[in-house]
Amino acid sequence: MNGLIKALIIGGMFTFSAHGFAQSVLLNFDYIAQANAAANLTPGASVSSLGGQSAGWLKVTDLADLNLGDGKTGVRIQAQLQNLSQFGNYGSNTLELNFLGTGISSGGKDWVDTVESYRNISGNYTLNGGDEGGIEWAEHGSVGNGTAGTATSHKWAFFQQQFNVQLGSWTDGETITFDFVNGSTLSDGPNKGQAYNGFSVASLLSSPVANQDGVQPSAYAWLRLQPIAGNSGIPSDTSAWYRPFMNATNGRLNFLATSVTAVPEAETYSMLLAGLGLIGGIVRRRKSA
Repeated sequence: MNGLIKALIIGGMFTFSAHGFAQSVLLNFDYIAQANAAANLTPGASVSSLGGQSAGWLKVTDLADLNLGDGKTGVRIQAQLQNLSQFGNYGSNTLELNFLGTGISSGGKDWVDTVESYRNISGNYTLNGGDEGGIEWAEHGSVGNGTAGTATSHKWAFFQQQFNVQLGSWTDGETITFDFVNGSTLSDGPNKGQAYNGFSVASLLSSPVANQDGVQPSAYAWLRLQPIAGNSGIPSDTSAWYRPFMNATNGRLNFLATSVTAVPEAETYSMLLAGLGLIGGIVRRRKSA
């Protein structure tokens, strides 16, 4: 019996270790933010509660865990748009995240050099305008409505990394992959000339953007959707589940990722299987004895 207990403990350690070494996180764009005029202060809501489907997902992995062999640290970001047919001919023009240390401070903006810190891995998307060649590191974007700091505010503020994509170049079902790499130089602001090393899964998870009403959930990423044809506004459709939560002024839907799921990597599963195999082998030997 003592041998079996020991085996269970060892196997459990393998299994626990496997769970603890998850190297990626998955964020699902399954929450929609209200973005109408301030007179309509409806808060955000989960997509499923409104009868809709998620607009896509985002996976973030530390580069050090990918064993690329180039000595770089930072994060790899994979993102996919999904279920856009529920809105019509829509696409994304902006993806926003919030890593620590690139925001607006009392002394001005800290900009990260895009050439050094960004690299495209896969996907046919095109960066579109914006500061720093399509990525605004200190964009300070706010989604929602109401007056900041008041009881009626339903704002999420502030997101920093605004990844601007040419509308129509990132389409439904397509996965794009890019890296944010540490070590680049801050090119403006009070810390100009210093290296930025804040891109990591831990950094992203430590700085969710809180909703200012204190009721809605915090968000880790923000996805904007707009009609592709003519860059027009949202069609008026009072029967659509997303109708009360659309921005009729500049024609976009705002989706947030408000929850995080750990994603075990291949070696994690190997450790899990090794632990279970060890337990099974000991149990079989005990039975045969």
